[in-house]
Formats: sequence, structure tokens, C-alpha cells
Amino acid sequence: MTESEIYFELTCRCLINFLFISSTSESDYLRINSYYENLLKSNNINKNYIELLGVIQPVGFSSETADFLINKDDYKDIFFEYFSDNKLDVDYFFNFNKLINKIFLSFNLKDINMLLIEGKEYSIVFDSNIISEIGKLNLNLKKANLLNFLNLEFNYQIGYFLYYKKEINSCDSYFFNQIKDCLINNKFSICEILESNNYSIFNMSLNSVKQTRNAILVNENNIRGSKEVIDFLKNYLLQRNIIDSKDTLIDLSRKAVNETIRLYQKEYRVDLERRFLNKVLNRWLANEFYEFKNAKRIKVNNKVIPYIYKLKSMT
Repeated sequence: MTESEIYFELTCRCLINFLFISSTSESDYLRINSYYENLLKSNNINKNYIELLGVIQPVGFSSETADFLINKDDYKDIFFEYFSDNKLDVDYFFNFNKLINKIFLSFNLKDINMLLIEGKEYSIVFDSNIISEIGKLNLNLKKANLLNFLNLEFNYQIGYFLYYKKEINSCDSYFFNQIKDCLINNKFSICEILESNNYSIFNMSLNSVKQTRNAILVNENNIRGSKEVIDFLKNYLLQRNIIDSKDTLIDLSRKAVNETIRLYQKEYRVDLERRFLNKVLNRWLANEFYEFKNAKRIKVNNKVIPYIYKLKSMT
């Protein structure tokens, strides 16, 4: 490939990374991955570049963000001055990506807070005060927002760094290969985050510290283990012909909570707190139990009714 083709291939990789960051579903992810696969097989890099320019805005980037991505001549001065004054080289981007990986692999509040401070040093595009605002969030959202922030910063900066080196005629095959390695590493980091979190960075569910109030999403419907504990209880209910007492229902709920805790310890090395899972089950029993038992034709003794009403008054 010519130097121009290599430059546009790397620019395409950068744009594809931006598209991956914007993913909110598996269908988004697969569609964006198709652009990546087409780039790997393409003999016409300019065509790929034009196609990507046409999809940047419709996927949810603001017009200002898209303009920042595409019209580099309008914004290059601040980057060129920064790169020149700080004498940055490609190692800066390798270290930047290492930081992103550290954050993804860090599973407790203390580590995330330390990495948050380190992340502030890499802020060029966005106001560094955003980092301070991220620091105020609960643990899940703190990690998700920090990863989103730094991946955006990374790809903005490396795109302008590539443009800067091209403008000052400081590109050779070794430099291009290093930039390519950085972009590939970042792409794999982003995709690993997405694949681990239901194809959206903001679906972050930490396999980490105990599930204290600061470590769960504000919306209690998103408590980790919610789906599993309800599914376990449903299975236990289906194994019985009749729920003969309140104590039986409480015992089955306790078994469901125990199974969920064991599942998360085994699969994710996470210690879920029993009180949150109990709260999930109490809410389900209060609001959905009767509909479920009617649909499955499970008999329930009248002695259970006062217990359900009690739960309704508490949730």
C-alpha cells in the first residue's frame, strides 16, 4: 500500500473504534464489526473511509463530535501544540491503552479511584473536570464512565497524532506499524468491554467488591443477581404441587438466595449481599407471585395470603 493508503487505513481503524464505543446492543456491535472485517479484506481503502464518514453521525454522535472527528484542520492547532510541547511519541499511546486495560481489570473502589487520578493526566479533548464529576458516581457508573471517557480521549488523540506526524512529514513504516498496533490493542480492549457487558460500556456490572449501596446501580431493578434469584425461586415453585404455608415459601426463597450467591461466587468470584437478593424476591412475591402461580396452576394455601399482603405493604 502507498503511504496515503496506510494513513487512511489507520484513520478508518480510529473511526471504527469510535463506532464500537457508541455500541448499545449486539446488533450495533455486529454491524460495526462488519465494517472492521470489510476493512481487513478491502482493496479500496478510500471507499472504506468514505463509507465510514457517512455512518459516523447517524449512530448517535453529536454534529460537533462528528465535526471534531472528521474536519481536523479546524481543530488541529491545540493538538499540534500539545504534541510538540510535550514531545509525545507512540509509547504515550501504548501506556494510555495499558491504563484503559487496568481500569477494565480493576474490581474495587480503591483501585478505580487511584486510576481515576491517573486518567486525569491523559485529558486533552475533554475538560478534566469531567473526571472529578465521574469520581462522584457509584462504583459501576464510575468505572463505565471512566472507560468511555478514556477510550474517546484515546481515539481522538491518536487520530490527531497520526495527522500531526503526517503534516510534519515524520511518518515511516515503523511508525505506521506502531500506530496500527496501538489501534488494534484499543479495538480489542473496547470489544472485550462490550462483549463482557451486553454490548454497551454502560451496561457495566462489576465482578468486584461486595454489593454495598455504593456498588449497585441506583435503580434497584438492576441489582446483580436479580434475574438469577427469581429464576431459581420459580424453578423451586414449579417442583411443588402446593405451597402449603408461609414457611414453605420462605424456605424456597432462602434456597433461591443461597443458590444465587453460590453461582456468583463460582462463576464471577463476587460476594453478593443476601439482603439485596431478599429485597428482590420480596418485591417479586408481592407483585408477580400470584400471576405466576395462576399461569403455572400451582396451588397455594390460604395461609400464605396474609404473608403476601404483608410483603405488598413493605415494598
